[in-house]
Amino acid sequence: MSKLQALEEKVQVMPSMIRSTIALLDHMLSLNEALFERELYDDSEQEEISQALNAMRMRVEGYLATSIALETRINGIFKLVSNAMILRTQTTTADINHHALDRTLSNVRLLIKASK
Repeated sequence: MSKLQALEEKVQVMPSMIRSTIALLDHMLSLNEALFERELYDDSEQEEISQALNAMRMRVEGYLATSIALETRINGIFKLVSNAMILRTQTTTADINHHALDRTLSNVRLLIKASK
């Protein structure tokens, strides 16, 4: 359970880190456009950089979707394990109560026999 919690903690920060990366790529795209407008490089250079940054952005958006899906899946597994542990505890408690009831019934029967 602790390993699952540690994994959940690691995965929870990933979407925000990836969103920051997407924001950085967006700023780089804006900067690329601004540098082109100032004529610091030509049309083909600007287009090449723009395509590369857009390709990176698309790839990172895929990572974001994957990390969100992974986080959802881990949360589901975590809930499933928690529910299984609760059921196990309830079963153990029911077994203990059943055993205590059997012992009480045996003691009552012994007391009834002894009083006759």
